[in-house]
Amino acid sequence: MSRQIHVTLINNDVRLAKPVYSKTGAVLLPIGKTINNRYVSYLKNQGIEFIDIEVGTTESPTSLSKENTVQNNEQEQGQDKEAYKDKARDIFKDAVTNSSDFNFLYMLKRDLSLSVQESVCNFARQDNQDVATVNVIIRIFDDILQNPGDIINLLALKSTDGFTYKHSINVAVLSLLMAMNLGYREEEQKVIAKGAFFHDIGKHKIPREILFNDGVLDAESRRKIEEHPRKGYEILEGSTHMTEEAAKIALQHHERLNGTGYPQGLKGKDITLASQIVGIADVFEAMISNRKHRSSYNPVEIIEYLMTLAGTHFQEQVVKALLNSITIYQIGSLVELSNGERAVVVEVNFSVPTRPVVRVVFDSRDLPVRQKREIDLSAKENMTLNIQRSFG
Repeated sequence: MSRQIHVTLINNDVRLAKPVYSKTGAVLLPIGKTINNRYVSYLKNQGIEFIDIEVGTTESPTSLSKENTVQNNEQEQGQDKEAYKDKARDIFKDAVTNSSDFNFLYMLKRDLSLSVQESVCNFARQDNQDVATVNVIIRIFDDILQNPGDIINLLALKSTDGFTYKHSINVAVLSLLMAMNLGYREEEQKVIAKGAFFHDIGKHKIPREILFNDGVLDAESRRKIEEHPRKGYEILEGSTHMTEEAAKIALQHHERLNGTGYPQGLKGKDITLASQIVGIADVFEAMISNRKHRSSYNPVEIIEYLMTLAGTHFQEQVVKALLNSITIYQIGSLVELSNGERAVVVEVNFSVPTRPVVRVVFDSRDLPVRQKREIDLSAKENMTLNIQRSFG
């Protein structure tokens, strides 16, 4: 039996139930190794926030009956949760009083803020990129670093891997843009943003050899991966300043209207609207991003695919909210037209986002054109012309 603890809770000798890996996948400490508080600084310097330890490794095997062992383990887990919360509060207090910790918190906040701004620029419609809107979005994310429980969760998210952290920021920004489009009040937007930001935190409890497997997963590994929403809910449910609705987003973001999702196979109204918002943002971000085993999908393919999900996997209003909140083709991006010409996007079409105004720069032979011309792909005379692929 094992449990996961924060490294700062290491006191007496404990035995590792799982290996400790570096961010590059190298084994830092092997399974079964006994460590104590002298390892805390080493683990923190390596960016390790949590470890899995064997329960009762400091106990004599014959000192407790089986019944008492179970009771003591339950008590230890309860004490661990309280100690975890206390430690989070201590970290938060230290950040205010200790200059080095304060600088760490400042850098953490600045890193998050810059990432959020980048995500807004990448995904938001131009009319959602004004200073006032961006400031509202940043202010909502700033709230994530205003209480100790969220700081601990953020560190756990960062320690999973850089891809998951970046993905989580993008999904949270997309979800927030959709919430704004749907007319949610700012307090409701905060709940959705927080649930979206931590929607994948359960992956922190998935074995790394499964999480970072580049090959085809077997049925058992797939089952473990599909447990991450439930594990995420358990983490968030026990966190301070986390609402039930935000925690439920982590639990339900892979559920689908027709019951084909996981982990509970929920249908229809049993899935919260907030969870559907984050769910479709999760799908869109995954498709628009490059992965180890594939390149990003063509924006037109993504839009066509998302539209097929309306009414079956997601409510139509949720799909519409996403399409109304994002820019499919950024101004300045290079695209290839169906006639073989290549062009640069010069104007976004908000009414028909897949048909912007473009300026042709290369002919079908990949030679620079002598006279650049602009084409409004939404114009009636250009309906036979469309974008085949985008080069970013």
